[in-house]
Amino acid sequence: TCLAIEDETRTVLELNFKSEVDSGKLELQIINIDEGVNKQVCGKYKVYGSALLLVRGDTEANLTNMAFSNARSNPEKFREGLNDEIKRLLN
Repeated sequence: TCLAIEDETRTVLELNFKSEVDSGKLELQIINIDEGVNKQVCGKYKVYGSALLLVRGDTEANLTNMAFSNARSNPEKFREGLNDEIKRLLN
């Protein structure tokens, strides 16, 4: 499921937000919580396992439940939800 979430997220970014990614306005970060260098980031967002977070400044959207519920079984719903949330945070 984690790989499906990552793959579907990359698809959404490539199809719908390419210019934002290319300009640096939007960035995908894959963070391995097992690496010591990432402990501070994980603690800041209270992430201790696999998660999908969107962060802009002080605004955070936790899409973990939606992602695990839909990325494999209903990828269209996942892509739509992720797309809508990214748009909301960018505006």
